[in-house]
Amino acid sequence: MNRLPPELLITIFQTFHNDQNTLSALTLTCRRIRLFTLPLLYLRPRISSISAFHSFLSIPASSGALVREIDLSHIKPRWRYITDNDIGMLVMLCPNLISLDINTCLRLTDWSLRMIAERIGHKLLRLNISHCKRFSQSALVELASVCENLDSLDFSYTEISESALGEIEQTCKSIKWLNLKYCEWVIEGFVGLEGGAKNQV
Repeated sequence: MNRLPPELLITIFQTFHNDQNTLSALTLTCRRIRLFTLPLLYLRPRISSISAFHSFLSIPASSGALVREIDLSHIKPRWRYITDNDIGMLVMLCPNLISLDINTCLRLTDWSLRMIAERIGHKLLRLNISHCKRFSQSALVELASVCENLDSLDFSYTEISESALGEIEQTCKSIKWLNLKYCEWVIEGFVGLEGGAKNQV
């Protein structure tokens, strides 16, 4: 194993990118294999329960720095248990996130958006806040002003307004996909984000 080139080892281990049990076992074999498999293990951790989420928030900061994608949509019932404090801890633990899905986390307020903007906004590429109706227009605009690299944004089932979208258009020039499904304050057929974004209204 020590004679194999790093490129080949990476290719082999990447075949297990969706198998966290195998990746976890591989990290325990030897130092060299751990070096290659640990980033894959933490790249996009699958979190399926609120207890697992709270346990995840206790991982070492060095592991948190390896996390790139977090999808909380597998947690049930997330709408009841995930709080602003949880999101604050998450973005402090994982400063290199590029993708965050917090859809249907109904208890979240503007404080969460401001923490997301402050901690990971400049790195974020994909954000899903569908069904999160407690976010104000000003907080959404404030978030977008920091997240200039966003290319995918899901506002479906929120209270986002056309005026807020107009302001977001000025800062989020990279958006390629925008979901506005069932946004009651957006007129059907809204055309904005002229940088080529694919809108769903």
